[in-house]
Amino acid sequence: MLLTGFDAPIEQVMYIDKKIKDHNLLQTIARVNRVAKNKSRGYIVDYIGLANHLKDALSIYGADDQKDIQDSLKDITVELPVLENRYQRLLNLFRENGVGDIQDFVEQTNADANKSHQILEASIEIMEDIKLRATFEVYFKNFMQSLDIILPKSSAIPYKIPVKRFGYILIKIKERYKDETLNISGSGEKVKKLINDHLISLGINPKIPPVELLSDRFIAEVEKNKSHKAKASEMAHDAFKAFYKEKGKNKITKRINLYKGRLGVNPNSVRIIELKNRWASCSHKGNLNFHWKVMMTPMKILDYIVVHELAHLLHANHTIAFWNEIDKLLPDYKERKLWLKVNGAGMDI
Repeated sequence: MLLTGFDAPIEQVMYIDKKIKDHNLLQTIARVNRVAKNKSRGYIVDYIGLANHLKDALSIYGADDQKDIQDSLKDITVELPVLENRYQRLLNLFRENGVGDIQDFVEQTNADANKSHQILEASIEIMEDIKLRATFEVYFKNFMQSLDIILPKSSAIPYKIPVKRFGYILIKIKERYKDETLNISGSGEKVKKLINDHLISLGINPKIPPVELLSDRFIAEVEKNKSHKAKASEMAHDAFKAFYKEKGKNKITKRINLYKGRLGVNPNSVRIIELKNRWASCSHKGNLNFHWKVMMTPMKILDYIVVHELAHLLHANHTIAFWNEIDKLLPDYKERKLWLKVNGAGMDI
């Protein structure tokens, strides 16, 4: 058993089967709680009751430090009421928006296939509201986080089917509205595996992105949807997106030509594409990429996005010099930036 002299931040679980105390006990706890990507906490599996030695080990610290350390150590069972609360909050989100039978669907207590489809369709339809989608994602991730802490204890069993079903709802929402921001990242490997295995069993590959309108697979994918409303939604969404991509290039180019000379820059290329979590980007080669959704912003805001990316041709990072360049052309850029922050989430079709 490795307790000291190693550096493995990804180590998440420590199984203790021999007596240790004093600084060795504290170092053991510290080792497994090192910060690492996709790791929110460490776990100590204590086979022989070492918690009794912890108070003695903490005596070398001041009273405030002792309390901080003790407060950071929690029995895994304290997460159970948190898990239940987060589950109920998820259910209530759908109930309050008109999907009263959501619990029957996620717990698979309804044997009527047509009724289950109706509940699923209603759940997808209410998520046309992008703000509601964002709330759903936050609530779902919190639920998954708590469940990942409890797994694989038997007390997690009642929540295993609901997390799979909510994961299925999430992926169907993502497909319907082509929303690439929806994902289960950061949820913990145990819960991810539960959801991904369930999706694969239903014939859905969670790693394949939604299909584009002009793709050969698009019509086939649309036909898989049972309702006419679902088909119409798929077609309308992608038609609008194709329109914005086609018309956007000319509009963006005109705005670039208006400002590039005043900044003394000239981009290598300009593209209108689908960007995951940003409005635009500037590569080190001078290529500018704009999300097609920028076409939906007011001209004043579009100019801010254009100038922002052009300024990156002079300064790669958001330094004082970078913001000074923007300020020269757009003295009210802070107001435009704030508008985008406040209203950007509503830029959807």
